[in-house]
Amino acid sequence: DSYIPDRMTEGYGLNPGALRKIKEAGGRLVITVDCGVSAVKEAEDARSLGLDLIITDHHESAAVQGNGSVPDRERLPDALAVIHPRVLRPDTPDGIRESVSGLTGVGVAFKLAQALLDAPADDERLKKYLDLVTLGTVADMGRITGENRVLVRHGLDILSSDPPSLRPGIAALKKVAGLNGKRVNVGNVGFNLAPRINASGRLERADTAFRLMTTDSPDEADRLAVQLDAVNRERQAVEEGIWGTARELCLQADLANTGAFILSSEDWHPGVIGIVASRIVDEFYRPTALISIKDGVGKGSARSIPGFDLYQGLTACSDLLMGFGGHKYAAGLSVAEDQIPR
Repeated sequence: DSYIPDRMTEGYGLNPGALRKIKEAGGRLVITVDCGVSAVKEAEDARSLGLDLIITDHHESAAVQGNGSVPDRERLPDALAVIHPRVLRPDTPDGIRESVSGLTGVGVAFKLAQALLDAPADDERLKKYLDLVTLGTVADMGRITGENRVLVRHGLDILSSDPPSLRPGIAALKKVAGLNGKRVNVGNVGFNLAPRINASGRLERADTAFRLMTTDSPDEADRLAVQLDAVNRERQAVEEGIWGTARELCLQADLANTGAFILSSEDWHPGVIGIVASRIVDEFYRPTALISIKDGVGKGSARSIPGFDLYQGLTACSDLLMGFGGHKYAAGLSVAEDQIPR
C-alpha cells in the first residue's frame, strides 16, 4: 500500500498522524521514499507504535553533511535501515561513492529494489521501471552525472517508445503534453511531463499523479492525464500572480546591497512558491525564500545559487525556525510569522 502525505496539512515527510493511520490500517513495515533522514522523533514514534521503519532518502541532515565526511550515525534516526547516498559503508570504493552521490529520492528507492531482487540494473524486472526513475530524477533536478546519467539515458529510451510499449499513464501524459511520436529528451521531461505530475501535489493531493503512474486502464489514464493537465494550467495562473507581486518587490529593493530575498505574504499559495523562488533566482541571482503565511505560521520554499549552501544557511539560523530540510540549492522551512523579519 502507499501513503502520500497531504502537502498542505501534513507537510512532506514522516509525521505522527500518518504513522498512526498506517498502524490502524494494519501496516507493519514503513519504507519512506525521499524523506526521513532527519526524522529522529518520528522514528521513535514508529517504534512506539510497533512499526518497523526503513528510510530511503537523499536530503541533507545534521547527521549527513554535504562535504562527503563520514555520517554522524548517532544522529541518524533509529530505524531498521537508513539508505542514503552518503550513509555508506567505510569500505565503499571512491568511484562508487562519487557515482551514487547525486542519486535523488527515486534513485535511492530504485537501489533498494535492485538490492531486494539481487539483480543488475539491466535485469528486465528492473529495467521496465527506468521510465519512472527518469521522471523522478529529472523532476527533482538531479545531476545527470554518474549513475544518474546511465539510468536517465535508458529511461529516455523507454519514454520515447510508441504508446503500446508504454505504461498507460505515461502514454496518456505524453498525449496531453503533445509529445506523441517525438524523441523525449531531458528538457521534455523537465518542462512538459514533470510539471503536470507535480501540479497535482502543488494545488491538490498528489494521489491523482500516483494513480496515473500505476493504473492499468488506458481509459482511466486518459481521464487522469486530462485532469492533471487542467490542474497544471491552474497552477500556471496562480504562479503568474505570485510571480508578478514577488518580482515587483525585488525590483523595489536596493539590489546592490541585497544579499538575499526573504519575501512573505498571506495571499501566496504554499504549493507554488518554490517555482516562483526559482524564477527569482534565475532573474536576480540571489538566494531566495518565499513564505506563505496562514494563522501566524509561515511555510517557505527557498532556492539558492552556487556559492551559497542553503541548508547550511538555514542551519545557522535554525533557532529562528520551527523546522527545515532540503539541500544545498533547495529547501523548505516553517517559521513563526513574527520571526520572519529576523
